Amino acid sequence: MNAASLLGNGMFDPRGRSGLATFASAAVLLAACTGALSPTATSSAPSAAADKAPTASSPAALSATPTPAPTSYITLDPEVMDARYREGRSLFEYDAAAPLEIEQEERPFIDNDAYAAYRLTYASPMGGPVSAFLLVPSTDAAHPGLLMMHGLGDSKSAELPLAQKFAAAGAVVLVIDAPFAREGRRDEPPISFTERDRDEHIQLTVDLRRAVDLLLAREDVDPQRIAYHGFSYGGMVGGLLAGVEDRLAAYALIVADGGLVEHHTGPDDAGGPLNDLVPADRERWLALMEPLESLYFVGHAAPAALLMQSARQDELVPTTDAERFHAAASEPKTVMWYDSGHGLPAEAECATVNWLADYVGIDPARYASDCE
Repeated sequence: MNAASLLGNGMFDPRGRSGLATFASAAVLLAACTGALSPTATSSAPSAAADKAPTASSPAALSATPTPAPTSYITLDPEVMDARYREGRSLFEYDAAAPLEIEQEERPFIDNDAYAAYRLTYASPMGGPVSAFLLVPSTDAAHPGLLMMHGLGDSKSAELPLAQKFAAAGAVVLVIDAPFAREGRRDEPPISFTERDRDEHIQLTVDLRRAVDLLLAREDVDPQRIAYHGFSYGGMVGGLLAGVEDRLAAYALIVADGGLVEHHTGPDDAGGPLNDLVPADRERWLALMEPLESLYFVGHAAPAALLMQSARQDELVPTTDAERFHAAASEPKTVMWYDSGHGLPAEAECATVNWLADYVGIDPARYASDCE
């Protein structure tokens, strides 16, 4: 797939949502067995540190053999990958003692028997307000927390229908806008192929860490039961976040792969927007973005558990790129494959619900879909 043919600087999603486009051909983790919920799946048992065990409905464990493929723009050398991680961690540091400066609307814009939804902002450590939705269950209890992130070129509104289902299932849900989706920026392309892309990628990761602070500051959130859910680009960013944020129990990374450099340097991206740049500008952008590849960070997610769902007919994420992302990820991880496009079938959503139930205790029986 040629990225330019889909969106140019962004991505098209067949479900009507934007997402993460094609990445480069790379190392793979091949899973070839049918799981309990019908996708082909691999699963690894959680470590003791995760303190949660999958139920019998989890996919069976399989063996897999990584088969790396060469690439010109990112490295597969374990020592170099580890150096990128160690050198990059400091980019995402911030002052956790600074005030959050939360401004929340007094009246919810959704209010029903199960939950209420509010618009709010909090201060980004890198400047400006972060716009978000906060969904709070109606019951008095310590709830799981769930941080959600949308696809590239989209906004928090794209995740609201799913966030409502998770709130009905008992989670306090926080959905934030990426910097490119905020007021004053949202009418411009999400990717500019300038230094701004690096700055916004770092800012988003820091803002997500600050969102964890916001959830932890709430008395109705159990600090031991906070998870992340990211779709497409949101899943890719989640792989980076998992390497630098150690306060979350679990990360669900949906139709994701390893970074924006892979995004624009795949074998079928020769006619894509990156190649419209003059060579000097192209090489400068690649040098700026390559150290931020999620591929270098997702291997350091432990002890947090990872769920990685991918599609074999994905028109936006080639299977080799998804497989490489899976292979780089740390244990414990569960990998599920579906015979679909970028828009996964309903059974994938149910599998995510059941997986989150295992790790952070949301209630599948209260989830607003037919998932058991």
